[in-house]
Amino acid sequence: MEKVRLGIIGCGDIAHKKFLPAIKELEKCQLVKVCDINEEVAKRTAGNTVSWCTDYKELLKQSDIDAVIITTPHPFHAEVIIAAAKAHKHILVEKPMAISQKEIDAIVQIVSKNKIKFLPLPFFISPAYSLAKELLNAGYIGEITGAEASTVGSELLPSSWYLSRFAGGGAILDLGVYSISTVIGLLGPAANVSAMLSRGMSEVIMSKGKKVPLEQEDNGRIILKWENRSLASIFCGWMQGWSKNMITITGREGALILNGWQNDSLYIYSQKALSVDYDNVEILGYKMYRPILPIGKHYGIPPLEYFIDAILNDKNLTLYAQIQRHVIEIVLKAYESARKKQVVNLITGF
Repeated sequence: MEKVRLGIIGCGDIAHKKFLPAIKELEKCQLVKVCDINEEVAKRTAGNTVSWCTDYKELLKQSDIDAVIITTPHPFHAEVIIAAAKAHKHILVEKPMAISQKEIDAIVQIVSKNKIKFLPLPFFISPAYSLAKELLNAGYIGEITGAEASTVGSELLPSSWYLSRFAGGGAILDLGVYSISTVIGLLGPAANVSAMLSRGMSEVIMSKGKKVPLEQEDNGRIILKWENRSLASIFCGWMQGWSKNMITITGREGALILNGWQNDSLYIYSQKALSVDYDNVEILGYKMYRPILPIGKHYGIPPLEYFIDAILNDKNLTLYAQIQRHVIEIVLKAYESARKKQVVNLITGF
């Protein structure tokens, strides 16, 4: 196989902003077909270059499609993933992987059974994230004592289904998975979770002025605890005064700050020498190192490029499914914690 032949299932904002531009940039993949339940959307996305359909099962029957990118609304992820795995298509799925533990278990079982290359997002491989991981593994900031993260969005939500009970969760499920994935990827599986949720508005004005009831939390805070007793506090919220994704990891001998939705930049507070080139910067009165790193690619390219390479070179992606299984368990048990007003233990790991 010289190129991976792709199908896209779900032709909304994420497909158009994230994956269609990435496909055009990558030489080792080609788009064959797109699918959306809205015929006009499917036609418009396909243009004059690829075929289209309104039933994903039709797409999955095609032998000239090797892999699919799934960007449907969250509640449909599991159904489509399982069908794609049964059709022996490799799968990249937008976050979150699924919205229930039963769905997660079924997905993990079928992709393993059918030897599917499966990459659930969020997935981070930025130079800043990779260097942070390397420094933490080397003990650069000493014993890890905790983490603090904030993932908030200022934009209006693109579709009203995000606000409904149908979505399976609110801001924690939609935005919290970014910072949870980063913290878990850097520090490993957590032992337990507690959470508080809030609904600050009864309704939301959408981009065209339509008022829609808010049935999910629009902000929440999660506390994670590890076996070594370190803690992480993660805040996430919709429709805030600014948009950011920032994670601080604190140790006995320094701290690391990752900033940006794809962990685009890294700042380091330490008295130790740093073995990579860096600039000296001052943040809130603290003198910090800012490593000089390669400029990041368009945000759809790194996960798709990694996925394509795994297919062409038979690389194992099992770890990423295990990480996202743990992330979704955290989200689901955060909701349980908020309902029961108690700490909930976590059972999955990686």
